Amino acid sequence: MDAKFRKDKDTLVVTGTGVIAFGAWTVLKGAMILFNSRDTFLQQIEGITPEEQDFYMTLVWIIFGFFMFIILALNLYVGLAAKAEGKGKKKRRYRILAILMLFFQVFMSSLGVVDAFSGELDEEILVSTLMDILGIFMLWDLVTASFRVKRRMKEEGLVFEYTKKKKVG
Repeated sequence: MDAKFRKDKDTLVVTGTGVIAFGAWTVLKGAMILFNSRDTFLQQIEGITPEEQDFYMTLVWIIFGFFMFIILALNLYVGLAAKAEGKGKKKRRYRILAILMLFFQVFMSSLGVVDAFSGELDEEILVSTLMDILGIFMLWDLVTASFRVKRRMKEEGLVFEYTKKKKVG
C-alpha cells in the first residue's frame, strides 16, 4: 500500500468519527433551539388551556425526538461504515447517503449563514453556523476519500479482510 492510499483510509476513520460527533452536535443544537423556542411555540397557540399547551409541547418533543433519532442513526451508520472501511474490515454502501447528507448540510448551513448575517449579529447563531460549515468540510473529505479508496480497491482487486474472533480452547 502506498502512502496516499493509507492516508485516505486513515481519513475515513477520522472523518467517520467526526460524522458521529456531528450527529450528536445536531441533536444537541436542535434540542437547545427547541428548548429556547418554547415561548414562541406557545405564543402561536394562545387561547388554549395550560393542559393543552403541555400536550402540544409534549407532542412537539416527541416529533422532534423521532427526527433527531433518524438523524443520529444516519450519522452513526455513515460514520461507523466509513470507519470500518478505513480499517479494512467491512464494505458497506454508505457513499450515496453521505452525499445526500452533504447536500443537506450545505443547505442547512446556507440558511444559517443567511440567519447569522440578517439583522442583529447573534454569537450563538454564528458559532452554530461555523460548526455546520466545518461539518460540510468534514463530509466532503469523507466522500472524496471514500471514492478514492473504493477506486483503488477496485483497481488493485483488493478485498476487505473480514475479521472474525476465533474461539480459543
